[in-house]
Amino acid sequence: IQRIIDAAESGALVGIVMNTVDDAQQLWIQLHKNAQVPVDLFHARFRLRDRQRIEQRVIEHYGREAERTQGRILVATQVIEQSLDLDFDWLITQLCPVDLLFQRLGRLHRHSRKRLDDFRVPACTVLSVETDDYGLHELIYGDARLLWRTEFLLARHKQIHFPAAYREWIEPVYGEAPWDDEPESVYGKHLAWRDDQSAAEKKAHRLTTMNLSKFRDDEERLTSLTRDGEMSLSVLLIREDGRLLDGEDPDQMDEYTKAETLMLNTVPAPHSWGDKQLAGHVRDEDGRIRLKMHDDGQQRWSSLDGGVCYTTELGLAKAETAGLMDPPTEAPR
Repeated sequence: IQRIIDAAESGALVGIVMNTVDDAQQLWIQLHKNAQVPVDLFHARFRLRDRQRIEQRVIEHYGREAERTQGRILVATQVIEQSLDLDFDWLITQLCPVDLLFQRLGRLHRHSRKRLDDFRVPACTVLSVETDDYGLHELIYGDARLLWRTEFLLARHKQIHFPAAYREWIEPVYGEAPWDDEPESVYGKHLAWRDDQSAAEKKAHRLTTMNLSKFRDDEERLTSLTRDGEMSLSVLLIREDGRLLDGEDPDQMDEYTKAETLMLNTVPAPHSWGDKQLAGHVRDEDGRIRLKMHDDGQQRWSSLDGGVCYTTELGLAKAETAGLMDPPTEAPR
């Protein structure tokens, strides 16, 4: 943590890519509390209206035309892997499959410009675990073998040379034949993942070829169709009086304006939250969970059952994560 802060306070633009929103939020809180430079947070679990504003700020401060007058830290998730033209002096990332790692590396020294002496040579720090159990990272990417092989190559090659790396790294990592040094546990997980993929493909084929009108249009059907896809839930944040957090009343709008406004105030959430943090909440006719929240007086909205919180800085977070924050401050400009 201190190395990151020192780099930014010396003037560097530091980009950190985490694999989960929870990890990104917790790291942002630590840095935000201790750094004397602006620390930004960007992930998918914001209202669309807030995410659009944050994206513009990210481009303004880390993009090609950024003034770069002071150091700054961006903590983000996979939302910056593609599309955004960002340019970091130092990149830090959690371990991910090699092709995605290369996409993230595309945000390191992306443009030719004068840089601080300590960051003239592009450098990426990859964070990993100490065992072959990749936990949530394995759940995100599916095949533990991709993570192990990527980590194996990183440990043996301190430098990556492009464009040769696209062939020299990606082809072997995704090759089917086992490696000599590959642990049996990793190979076993790969076989289990491959079997799961085959079963999921067969299930998807059945669902697309059968007469879906025979299904009852209820929660059981929705669950059967989405469980394997890990689709996100759509959560509409509303006040106790039914208005949106900013005080707007969708029922007083015409249909077009209402639809657009509801979209801008909807937040995606993990499918697993439907059984935990968001269990029992009412859904509207479009399948959105209507999550009633109250203002705690500190620019922080909390669900009535206390399970989740929302701020324009942190996004939608578990209550225990939001509880790590100091009282909210004005978002960095």
